[in-house]
Formats: sequence, structure tokens, C-alpha cells
Amino acid sequence: MSLKYEHIIWDLDHTLWDFDTNSTETILEILHDFDLLGKPIMEPQKFLADYIRINRHCWDLYQIGEMDKATLRYTRFQQAFELHGVSAESSRELSDRFCEEYVVRCPKKNVLIDGAVEILDYLKAKNYKMCIMTNGFIEAQHVKMHVSGLNPYFDHVFISENLKAKKPDPKAYHAVLNALNTKVENCIMIGDSASSDIQGAVNVDMDSIHFLPDGSTETKGTHAIKELMEIKEIL
Repeated sequence: MSLKYEHIIWDLDHTLWDFDTNSTETILEILHDFDLLGKPIMEPQKFLADYIRINRHCWDLYQIGEMDKATLRYTRFQQAFELHGVSAESSRELSDRFCEEYVVRCPKKNVLIDGAVEILDYLKAKNYKMCIMTNGFIEAQHVKMHVSGLNPYFDHVFISENLKAKKPDPKAYHAVLNALNTKVENCIMIGDSASSDIQGAVNVDMDSIHFLPDGSTETKGTHAIKELMEIKEIL
């Protein structure tokens, strides 16, 4: 049976690589190693919740070009520390040290989203050509791919820093299509982000599968799934 699509373009963070679990584990480890638990961080779970919220906002700004990479890296921690009583004078120095440790440790975590390996095995057996398209940072994404065992499934890893454009910018998608030497109708995008993965696909008239593990059904994607294994019903 011929396949409807030739290429599957995957997002990485939150779609295959379990960013929340890996990031949480890393932050708790560093809080412990830096002797920050108890004082100043009296409520580590609240610190994590605040960091996650701030980090998402910083990434939103980065993706639309309103925050650069260096600022994103330290600002997300600095703002979280200041919310938890660290003075503005101390928070910058602490956030710089914390970030340096975080960017080394976090990509070395290897927890994947439930069903990731199983669905990749299924799609590879069906002879789909698969690639990664990510807005993440070069030095982190390649480590994540290697440590988590994802490399063998993918022919290419496209990173926005190399593409000179970020999802959802059509320039990023056209650069990937050119590199794959294919047409948009031969591809389908799979990702969790409405604003980058799915909106980017919409911007170039590409079909998409919106991964919504929270159970939401509101999407601009061609399909919506709650679990990765549901992809079997589509591809």
C-alpha cells in the first residue's frame, strides 16, 4: 500500500523528549547540590511551577524574536529566584551559575514521552522518512537526541539556529522542504505547540498532527491526539 505522506517532520521537546520530567529532575538536583533547598527555596514545588510558567513566557518571546538566546537562558532562572526572595543583586550571579549547570545536565536526561519509541518503531517499519524540526538550541538538541537513543530513527535534525528562522515562520518550513527535496503535500508535521508547530504547518498548508496530552481538542491541526500511539490510526 502506498503511503499518503513520504516525510514525517517531528518536533522534539514536549513531543518526543519529555522536557517537563527531565527539566524538573535537573532543577531539583541543582537546587540540592547548590544547597538552596530550605533557604532560600522554601517551597521547591512552587519554585518549579513558577519557573515553568516563566520559562514558557520567555520561550514565547524568543520564538517571535523579542528575546535573544543569552537573555532567555538566565532570565528564566533570575525571575524565578527573585519571586522566591533572592535579591536582585544576588539573583543574576546565582542564575548565571545555575543556568551553566542546567544546560550541561538537562540535555543528558533521557526520559521520553510515553509511547515515543513504540510509535517510532512502527513508523520506521512502514518506511516513513523522518526528521526533527526544533526551535531548541544546537548544543542541547544534539545531546538529547544521542543520549535518549533517538538518532537512529531520523535522517535529519533541523534546528532553527541553523535554518536562520524559527517555527512558525514559513521560511523555516520552506528551508526544511528544500533540504528534503520534497513538496509540502508529501509531508506531515507532528508537534505539541499550537503557536509554533501547528501554526507553522498551517502557514505553509502542511497537514499536521497536534499532540495534546492534556486532552484538549481545540486545534488548527489536521488531526489531534492525546497519546502518541494514536498516530497508528492516522499513518
